[in-house]
Amino acid sequence: MNPAVDKLKLAFLLTGEEVLSGEVTDTNGPLLARSFVELGIGPIAKRLVGDVLADLKRELKDLSELADWIVINGGLGSTDDDRTNQAVCETFGVELVEHPGALAHLSQRLQGPVLPGSLHYKQCLLPKGAEILHNPTGTAVGWDWKKGKTRIFATPGPPSELLGMLETALIPKLSQEKIQGGVPPIIRFLLMGKGESAAEVGLKEFLKTKRKQDLLTGLELGFRASSPYSEVKLWDTNGDHARVNELAGYMETYFAPHLISQGPELPQVVSELLKERGLNLGIAESCTGGLLASMITNLAGASEIFKAGVVSYSNEAKVEFLGVSPDTLLKQGAVSEATAKEMLEGILKRTGADCGISLTGIAGPSGAVEGKPVGTLFIGFGLAGKIQVRRLVIRGDRAQFQHTAALTGLDLLRRSLLGLDLQVPYYFDRLKPSI
Repeated sequence: MNPAVDKLKLAFLLTGEEVLSGEVTDTNGPLLARSFVELGIGPIAKRLVGDVLADLKRELKDLSELADWIVINGGLGSTDDDRTNQAVCETFGVELVEHPGALAHLSQRLQGPVLPGSLHYKQCLLPKGAEILHNPTGTAVGWDWKKGKTRIFATPGPPSELLGMLETALIPKLSQEKIQGGVPPIIRFLLMGKGESAAEVGLKEFLKTKRKQDLLTGLELGFRASSPYSEVKLWDTNGDHARVNELAGYMETYFAPHLISQGPELPQVVSELLKERGLNLGIAESCTGGLLASMITNLAGASEIFKAGVVSYSNEAKVEFLGVSPDTLLKQGAVSEATAKEMLEGILKRTGADCGISLTGIAGPSGAVEGKPVGTLFIGFGLAGKIQVRRLVIRGDRAQFQHTAALTGLDLLRRSLLGLDLQVPYYFDRLKPSI
């Protein structure tokens, strides 16, 4: 059975005593929900259950009566309390058998043969008829199994393994099926520096001026703030694909000054842009303490575009490692346009990077001086020989300041490479009108 995606009933079953007790915060549930909602499949239920076999079986039976699809998270390991596979087999009356794909995967991971009775062999035993879902980072494969109207996906509990499986196996698999079903995904617009309320009001006014406000009838819009981003989602409840596409076109036009992407966030967007252009990046940080470099190096393939980074927190470090003039620091201060410019010039000269970002500012709660309140930030950005600096005064506490500063640096570099407006107003910048 392959029901239309928009009519599917989906449920999540999250397992593990540590999650149930609150000892470990559940981050997998939100990740799963976001991933499936992006496909146009909204969950109708989410359950938490421990590792007791009887409890697992009870929840599986209950959810199978409520939902068409069940996504189980956790319980795929090799210890006695990993009971997902056993619970599914006993609940639905299916045999637990050795799966050759799971055996091959485990043997490769462990770099040796896996024999019956050995420590990890349990991970090779799956419900009969299951198709494996590749796990790029762990020993336990996931799987996809069907019986009648019920379809079950089993996914690993460690968050990094779940993310890897979603990105490389499960979501691509379901995306292909969804295309065959003819149901469009949720269309996502990621905006930088435009507030969610302003995005909603402004879009409606824009459509009104175009006499296209009727496009909103029967379509769903969602607005969510995730500072410094705002996210706007569009989805279809009536199967009117033409109207969805027409509205999406108007939304893209209206949001263009602030539009980052229809999915990936700034670190990935900038990384891909640098790869496309064959450029590498140097970063000089002060107030962000290495956060920006961390955002870049957290991405797979960062070595292709990241040359080097320097965290020059003190004035002495700015002089020694970046060549900032002591005279500049004395006369202009560490938080100044001149210092940001010299920091960027220094990292580009000393590393040979093609382009770069520098950040110097006052993260607070102390450190303000006359003319430079807490939140003051100078960002240097651009290609070697084409350096520019922008001043902002950012709202928020210390952590918010650092997060926003790092992402704004990426956005300004992106804008400079694409030839976009470098003075675009950001709602979090006190120097620009709130939008």
